[in-house]
Amino acid sequence: MAMNTVATTTSFTMAARTVRGGLVTLLGHLGRHIDNWVTAAIARWESQAAAAALRELSDRELKDIGLRRSGIDAALAEAARTGTRTTQTGRRV
Repeated sequence: MAMNTVATTTSFTMAARTVRGGLVTLLGHLGRHIDNWVTAAIARWESQAAAAALRELSDRELKDIGLRRSGIDAALAEAARTGTRTTQTGRRV
């Protein structure tokens, strides 16, 4: 009887470890998906804010930074593709 109890306890312990390991893996994947979603949402918000700020500039101000009003969306898409960011002062970082 004692041997049977040890075997049962051991199998339960192994099953618990397997379930725990699977749960940790699942939570890790879920965390990465949530992180990717939040990162994409922040990038979209930043792009929308940059577009709004650029649209508020006059044609003269846009010309000073090398843009035309019709090229705002294309410039933002290029910046997103290359990973270029600008500060509020217009400096690239």
